[in-house]
Amino acid sequence: IFFLETDDPQKREKLVEYLMKSPGYSSHMSNWVFDLLRVTDRPANGRATLEPYRDWVRTAMADNMPWDEFTRKLLASSGDGWDPESAAVGYYVRDRGMPLDNLSNTMRIFLGARMECAQCHDDPFGTTERMDFYELAAFTHGQHEMRQRYMEPLWRELSDDERRNSREYRVARLLWDKVYGLSLAGGGDGRIDLPSDYQYRDGDP
Repeated sequence: IFFLETDDPQKREKLVEYLMKSPGYSSHMSNWVFDLLRVTDRPANGRATLEPYRDWVRTAMADNMPWDEFTRKLLASSGDGWDPESAAVGYYVRDRGMPLDNLSNTMRIFLGARMECAQCHDDPFGTTERMDFYELAAFTHGQHEMRQRYMEPLWRELSDDERRNSREYRVARLLWDKVYGLSLAGGGDGRIDLPSDYQYRDGDP
């Protein structure tokens, strides 16, 4: 009613600003970004929680983080996902074990380019070649969880059938799922092997 009755020439701008600062707006934007980035409660391959990542996205939307900064923090993320400063690692942890799928979605989300076909063959309807896909995939290839080399020997030792019900196994499972699993060491090594079925002359498997 106030909006309709006031003669303030800036009433529209003030209303828009008021609405954009409301909890409803940040909630709506968060849900939209969740869908865009395929944000889930847990990684595709694992039981770690992604709640810190979800909280980071919510905070970014509530604070009206610029899109270029938001994108940069996602794609260049590394470190401990429980640290609010590096919680964006959830973008990569979400697709743990599926780095090529992550690349396909990254290209679609941020460049509007569909490269899924080039994972298996040159695009017959465009200019993207299979080699292009793997050259891009090399940028982030080699990412792994922090402290992985310390946890894996312990994990193998505790994973035999006789020790799966032990207290040590449950503690190790909790540490891996809830702490170390939500982390990323480095941004990749820049190298990747071509798949064994690579069929073009510009590279050897």
